[in-house]
Amino acid sequence: MRISQTENLAHLLSPSVLFLTVLPHITRSTHLQQQDKEYAGHDITLAIGLMKTDDKWLDRFVKMEEKWTKDAEGWKDYMTSKYPTCGKLAKWDEDPETWPELTPEEKEELNKCVIM
Repeated sequence: MRISQTENLAHLLSPSVLFLTVLPHITRSTHLQQQDKEYAGHDITLAIGLMKTDDKWLDRFVKMEEKWTKDAEGWKDYMTSKYPTCGKLAKWDEDPETWPELTPEEKEELNKCVIM
């Protein structure tokens, strides 16, 4: 199954089946942790590469720094070993080097430390 960028995976969701996309694999799970369910139906590559939970980082296709890519690849390996891959997001067929960069303000936001 290939899903285009304009299609949101949410239309494929049911209460018992959840989909996440990481580097470009769409994984299918029937038992995501409650805190992870908010990410269902989204590409979480940038968010997971940055270790940011704010939904502003979901479904963002931007040039990624090497560290972010390595972190996202580690999570992709984990997700694809734990959950079956059921497709790929077609957006990842594009050359990621053609995608825009994060703005200077967004990069500055990444440097902020939040203590809870």
